[in-house]
Amino acid sequence: MAIRFIFLILTGFLMLSVSCSEENEAYYFQVNNDVTTLVGQPISIDLKQLKDAGINLKSPLQLNQEIDGNEARLDYQIDSVNGTFSFVPTYEGNTEGDTWYRIENLTKPRKLGVHVFEW
Repeated sequence: MAIRFIFLILTGFLMLSVSCSEENEAYYFQVNNDVTTLVGQPISIDLKQLKDAGINLKSPLQLNQEIDGNEARLDYQIDSVNGTFSFVPTYEGNTEGDTWYRIENLTKPRKLGVHVFEW
């Protein structure tokens, strides 16, 4: 009976650790440019910069934009021919640090990181 109880405890611990490791963490980043970022203006980032930041581009990703407490999910395109990751912002913002983008790897958890990409 004691062996079965210990087995149940170990099994529960393993299940708990697996469920915790499946939680997605995200990369937050800002895009540096010299002009105001306007709604509808596409932003392209070099794929090499994303790879160097540790973002796995071969797995499903989710891109969100956060500005002044509002959040929106964004569509993105990966153009492997031109080597770019492109998206279109949905809220007006400026380059003074109030617009953040969050990219989440939906299959593998990543450590939290903050990056600034040039475009």
